[in-house]
Amino acid sequence: MRWQLSDSVYVSSVEPGAIVNQNPEPGSRVKTNRNVFLVVNALAPERVTMPNVVGISLRQAKSTLESIGLSVGTLTYVPDIARDNVLRQLYRGREIRRGTEIVKGSEIELVLGRGLSDETTNVPNITGKTLSEAREILTQYFLNFGVIIYDENTIITRADSIRAYVYRQRPVATTSATLQLGSTVDVWLTFDESGGLPQENE
Repeated sequence: MRWQLSDSVYVSSVEPGAIVNQNPEPGSRVKTNRNVFLVVNALAPERVTMPNVVGISLRQAKSTLESIGLSVGTLTYVPDIARDNVLRQLYRGREIRRGTEIVKGSEIELVLGRGLSDETTNVPNITGKTLSEAREILTQYFLNFGVIIYDENTIITRADSIRAYVYRQRPVATTSATLQLGSTVDVWLTFDESGGLPQENE
């Protein structure tokens, strides 16, 4: 087989230069001379320049941040006539100004207007989704992760945690379940190639 470097990331818990992901997955049956695409851990964290997303919609802010390798973190909603518009941009709880250099992959916390009423949103069903897929869905519904619990019997490595999926959520998604904008959803994650689910202890 052949190999090709497809990307690099920076993970502080992984040795610099080590492979952190591959495609096809280990154990896959492939044709002779197939390219194996590798993602390696960078020697030092790549940095990007923080843009200004204050004053634009959440959707625009998310697109702007992701285009340079940043992501949307915690969403906080406050009463303001500018519904779903970004009022403040924060990094680790502190204001971050446009032009500030920041590590690529960082999460930017956003403070948004929710209008002048106590608006609510439906609780989406995120069971069966990976953590990144679930985050994407929760952001679309203006919600955040609460507690994230990993099944220690099936999630051993970082690769397991990336492929792990939600097998339980709280609150459960029902036709009548709603939350205030900016509320949290707790999730339980597992990675079981056999498709089985861990036993829940209520």
